[in-house]
Parts: sequence; structure tokens; C-alpha cells
Amino acid sequence: MSEFGEKLKLVRELFIAGPYLESLMCEIDECKEDSKLGGEAQCMFITGNTGSGKTTLIRKYMENYPRKELADRTKIPVFFTSLPENATPVRASQKMLTDLGDPFSCVSSDLEELRIKLICLLVSCGVELIIIDEFQHLIERKNNKVLHRAADWLKTIIIDSNIPVVLVGMPYSSVILDVNSQLNDRMLFKRRLPPFRVEEESERKVYLQFLKVFDLALPFPDSSSLQTREVALRLYSHSKGNLRKLRELLNQASRDALLMSANCITSEHFKSAIDKINGNYSDTVNPFNVSHINDVAIDEPDLDIGWEDFKNKPGEILVGKSSRQFTVGDIFATR
Repeated sequence: MSEFGEKLKLVRELFIAGPYLESLMCEIDECKEDSKLGGEAQCMFITGNTGSGKTTLIRKYMENYPRKELADRTKIPVFFTSLPENATPVRASQKMLTDLGDPFSCVSSDLEELRIKLICLLVSCGVELIIIDEFQHLIERKNNKVLHRAADWLKTIIIDSNIPVVLVGMPYSSVILDVNSQLNDRMLFKRRLPPFRVEEESERKVYLQFLKVFDLALPFPDSSSLQTREVALRLYSHSKGNLRKLRELLNQASRDALLMSANCITSEHFKSAIDKINGNYSDTVNPFNVSHINDVAIDEPDLDIGWEDFKNKPGEILVGKSSRQFTVGDIFATR
């Protein structure tokens, strides 16, 4: 691999945990390890909007627990599965069996038969923790009767296997806990992965710290000054606090800077990267084209981010609120 390729790979694979993500991974480990000591399996519920970093968090956690091919079986200390769209308990069971390596996972559609087979395979593979991603696919557009059925299926898997489960999904996944108090009680930790926010100083510090650490890890001889007000709030204006959008911009700007053998990422690199990302499909203002930082528009997501596309019942008003809009000048007007 060329030097350019190695440096770009380093940028793209950068994982900045920060105190909150480190705490989440410790809590996942706590569920896994404490459940070995006896008693009920301790479970966890993690929600976050699209692009909040859920998948990245899971991928990083699982690096510590790879599958191992033994002489007589496959050892899977941490089992990960991602549910398909419009999942049902039957389809979810079949998907889990497939991901465990069962070549005959779809032969049966009998839920009880699938449950027995799944429990046996989880135990024989030595699974110590189950992580189920895209959990919202099990509860989307479902009435309470179907939600109860899904909750009962999941509760049965936890009880019969006595293996802790980490559920990961969109914020509205939590409605399943509202219809089943027993499943709710089994979730030792309920955590959200919120977007970055900048209006309040305490939240802004978290965002700026992320940028500072990211800047230090970049493969450039000079600082890119990511955490400065002039750069950080323009980056925020583009990303709206969404980690995926922020990383996409940082990756693209880093690529451009590396191609030009620059000593750091400059405003011109960010400006070019945003134009490239937006193309001609967006009429939004490029924040790096705004001359004065106080005039840069900030669109901060609401606390209910991730509920916009979910309806409690057909025809009802969408759950969720509009985002908070202001300018950089508004943030610092009284400071």
C-alpha cells in the first residue's frame, strides 16, 4: 500500500471513544461478565439516530472478542446479528441461526422449533453475549399485540439461554419496553447515543474535545485547528451534530489534503470537500463560504431526534419536534 493509502486508511479507521463511549463499552462488558456469576442475565438497551455511531461502537467492541475456529466447533464469545427489515420473531430467529453458521436456518418456520435450535446453538458456540442491531425492524409499524409477541420472543431467548443481550436500534425501539414490563426490568442499562450539540457550553466542550483528539491523531505534521471556533462551528453547521456526517467530511477533507501533500487540513480543503459531498443535489450554503463566523447558521437537532419517521398509529401526527435553529452569533451573543 502506498504512503497515501496508509495515511488515508489511518484517518478512516480512527476511533475516538471519549469518556461516554468508553463508559458504554465498560457497561457492555459488565453485562457480559457479571451474568457469568449467576442469577438473571443482565441486559442493555442502546438507542441512537442514524449516523450516531452505534455500528462503529459495536464493531470496536467486537474487535476484542473474535470468533475462534476450534477442532470441534466455532467459539463465538460475542455473537452479533443485524435484523432484516419487517422482521418477525420467525425471521429474526432464522437470521440469528444463519449468522451463527447454521446452513439449514430457513428450513423450518415453526417458532418453537427455531427457538430450541437457536438456544442449543448459542450454548454450543459458547456465546457469552448477544448483540442485536437494527432492533427497530422488529417493532416498526406494529400494533400492541405484535409488540407483545416480539417482546415475549426476546424475553424467552434471554431466559432460556441465560445469555445477556444488548439491543441496539433507533430511539423509537424503546416502545417495546413500554408494552412489556418484564423485558423492561431485564434491561440493566438504558443508554442513548445523542448527537453533538453546541448551544450549551457543557455540550460544546464535549464536541470540541472530540475534534481536538481527532486532530492530534491525524497523520499531518501540523495541527488542522479543528477545535477552534472558526473551524469547529463551520464543521457543525454542515454535520448538524451527526457523527457520520462529520466523519464523512473529515475523511474527505483529509483525503484532499493528503493528495496535495499539505501539512494540515485547511479551510479550502473543507470547502472543497463539502462541495464534493453535496454535489448539485443540495442548495444549502457551504459554511466555509460564509465570510464571518457569526453569520454561520447552526441547526441543532432536537432531543427527540430519531422519532421523526415513527407513528404510533396510522394517521396520527408524527412523533418528534423541529430542530433548534440559530447562528453562531446567537450562541455567543451574551458571552
